[in-house]
Amino acid sequence: MLLIGKKTDILSISESISMPKPQLAIPFAFKMFLVAILEETFFRGYLFTNLYEGFRSKKISDKQARLISLAVSSLLFGLAHFSNNHASILSIVLLTINGMVWCIQYKQSGIMQLWSQN
Repeated sequence: MLLIGKKTDILSISESISMPKPQLAIPFAFKMFLVAILEETFFRGYLFTNLYEGFRSKKISDKQARLISLAVSSLLFGLAHFSNNHASILSIVLLTINGMVWCIQYKQSGIMQLWSQN
């Protein structure tokens, strides 16, 4: 992604930073792992699943409920990253698309059905 961003002039590297201290690598990796787990649990496991269950009705088809839930939860996922350093409209759009991809994978994995059965 970095290479594509650099080649298309979407990203630029303004300065180089020194290498972080090696003893900080494991706590940083652990923090990022926890953030990923929490984000996925909330945006896919909770929000997408509950929106999908909530929108399903006699008036809205299963496919429409899935698409609305995908769009809303993914947009909220993108907007949740708005406070990141150097966030932009483009980064929010790309993160929203990323959220859509993860919603599709989540739905296809069958995990959603496990949540719904409980």
